Amino acid sequence: MGSGVTLWSPAILPQSVSSYSVVLSSLVEESSSLLLPLVVYLLEMSSLLLSYSTELFFCLAP
Repeated sequence: MGSGVTLWSPAILPQSVSSYSVVLSSLVEESSSLLLPLVVYLLEMSSLLLSYSTELFFCLAP
């Protein structure tokens, strides 16, 4: 029975790993095409907030 398990697991393992890697790569490609504009937008918004906060700080500073 142990030999059957050892014969069965290596045969099924590469298929599942390859399918998982294909799914992961497609997900990474799609998410990267979606994430890049989001990251750029967040960076622009954070820089805007930083400039506004520094302006407010200098305006409110005595």
